[in-house]
Amino acid sequence: MAFIRLISLVVILSAFTISLNGQTGITPIINMSRVGTFDSFQTNWLNSTSIDFQRGISQILRDDPFNIEALMWRSHSYFETGDLYSAERDLSRILELRPDMTDAWYMRAHARMEQGDYEGALEDINDLITLEGETVHTLAMRIFSKIMSEDYESALEDIEEAMEIDEYDKLIWLYKGIVYHNLEDYSKALDSYDRALDIYADYGVAYYERAFTRLAMGDSAGACSDLNRAHDLGYEKAADAIASHCRG
Repeated sequence: MAFIRLISLVVILSAFTISLNGQTGITPIINMSRVGTFDSFQTNWLNSTSIDFQRGISQILRDDPFNIEALMWRSHSYFETGDLYSAERDLSRILELRPDMTDAWYMRAHARMEQGDYEGALEDINDLITLEGETVHTLAMRIFSKIMSEDYESALEDIEEAMEIDEYDKLIWLYKGIVYHNLEDYSKALDSYDRALDIYADYGVAYYERAFTRLAMGDSAGACSDLNRAHDLGYEKAADAIASHCRG
């Protein structure tokens, strides 16, 4: 039986970081302007702890349980404190009130992925795609969920669709390498990682994942070179792999 590599959530989170103020995150997935005016909430957020903010918002919701604005901000706060169950609960409430609110579909899919509910995440992503069509972003989320569910053939179909939209997206090429690795087509996996690194030469996770394909192909020297490069680029998981495969 082949050794199955399932990628870490670090990969997806690095691409789908949630941003509250537009100043953090590589690709903010929440456009707060879609759901009203948030000036007062944002001011309170920036001047309080997450717990204090949650208490204040909860008071607002006791008085107005249909306040989508408050529910959205509280779900953000729950993400910040790692309470994904409560974030998902608030987002589900929002979607009951506003089933057309794509930001809430994004966030709930994200919460479900972090909790390991890939089937639920796929349902949300598919609903999201129904609302706004296929984008590289939504397809990447669906690809990730399919990889984690070990549905590799279907993931490849989505990868090809994403590449028709943007053939220069490094994350999609990374996913393609991971899929082919798990299908034991190591040559295609290697080619995919190479392509990701052609697009972005300092892509630490691509060096890390390519290392395991090289190990599977018997290229220990090449694997250790990749692991050391990943480590030099700040990919911390590489340290353990170096200790396991590149010492002695």
